Amino acid sequence: MFRWFALTAIIAVTAPNAGLGQIYGDCLPPQSPTWALERPHTDENDRFVQDEVAAYFSAASNYLACIDDERARVMAEAQYVTDVFNEYLESR
Repeated sequence: MFRWFALTAIIAVTAPNAGLGQIYGDCLPPQSPTWALERPHTDENDRFVQDEVAAYFSAASNYLACIDDERARVMAEAQYVTDVFNEYLESR
């Protein structure tokens, strides 16, 4: 019973539904390039905007991968703590 409750609580807390822009572990969120989209259309600006948007999507992909890794790390740690706690309770 306790194990099910602990695991359910952990999943609820670590589910990836917190707002974008938060820092998880060492994961830094990407900076939105929307400011670049306000520039007037010229060939030079268009190349700049394309580069900024491409850099954003690359950073966003890295950020999401980092969050996935951090979530997996926390889940493994939480499972270990749950196991140790259950052993503690059973040893009484």
